[in-house]
Amino acid sequence: MIMEKATATLRNLRIAPRKVRLACGVLKGLAVTEALAQVQVMKVRSKEPIDKLIRSAVANARNKKMDATKLVIESIRVDGGPMLKRFRARARGTANRIQKKLSHVTVVLAERSSLKEARFPGIIAVTKKKKKTDRTAETKKADKKETADKKEDKKVKKADGEKKVEKSNDAGVVRKVFRRKAI
Repeated sequence: MIMEKATATLRNLRIAPRKVRLACGVLKGLAVTEALAQVQVMKVRSKEPIDKLIRSAVANARNKKMDATKLVIESIRVDGGPMLKRFRARARGTANRIQKKLSHVTVVLAERSSLKEARFPGIIAVTKKKKKTDRTAETKKADKKETADKKEDKKVKKADGEKKVEKSNDAGVVRKVFRRKAI
């Protein structure tokens, strides 16, 4: 029986394959929810692109009508990509070569029917980053109204005979700290 598989590839990741393999080696064979939880607590630079790649593979699996809760990382492969060759000037007119390595990452997900109950069931849907929303016209009007109210309060205080207008003390402190000449 041929099981359907979902794949996702990340090409030309600007991190050396050796470093990416350290992060990816832990994930092979884990359930997707478990793998995403594992990636979130990693302290490596490649965690964000790997997280995004796994989520992309899950989306591809959903497009193939696969159950996202039963997905397992069947294989995760990190291959070397092209190298950017740079040079650093050294003594006596010589140069040392610097190789800036790129990597290609491929994730293959498979559906397993005999999977234990997920430890982190909501992680696929919950941990997506929130997109910045455009401020609506109503919120902009509300902000303008608040600033107008503050200005009116200052005018009222001046009109009542109070000569002092509330100012923050922060500016004075900054001026004292960054004076050119001591008094």
